[in-house]
Amino acid sequence: MKPIIMKTFFISLLLVLQIHSHAQTVISQKDFSPLAGKWTGTLIYLDYTSMDTVSMLANTMIELSGSDSFDQYLYYTTEPDKNNKFRYTISADGKKLNEMTLMEKKLLNDGTWQLVLESRGVDGNDNRPAAFRHIMIIGEKTFSITKMVRFDGEGAYFQRHRYLFGR
Repeated sequence: MKPIIMKTFFISLLLVLQIHSHAQTVISQKDFSPLAGKWTGTLIYLDYTSMDTVSMLANTMIELSGSDSFDQYLYYTTEPDKNNKFRYTISADGKKLNEMTLMEKKLLNDGTWQLVLESRGVDGNDNRPAAFRHIMIIGEKTFSITKMVRFDGEGAYFQRHRYLFGR
């Protein structure tokens, strides 16, 4: 009788862990609410022409809109012609942010959330097909977005750019 009880206990535990794991692998607008407002920071990116790492001032403002989206406005102090606006929309099932698929959501030791999202596209001066890994760190005082690239046929990801914001 004891083996049946133990087996039932472990199956129940696995089901609870699976349900908890599933709950952690979806996003909602609430996850992005700490981002609302203005941020100051820096963009660090790999210049494909020179293969140098370049750093420039970058500021952003996040506005929550509706129940499933938010807008990000990017402002570049030294290159205002590069200013841009992005709309991010969360899928109804909470597993996508625009075309990016949520792969991981975890609470870090410092209380910030880390989201890892993946997508496909082209990158580089010659528009090569690539896999992208987008890593977002979301907190009350810190916010970062890192874009990692892995060209098709190559093994490792490399950092394409990273936005580091604070307030």
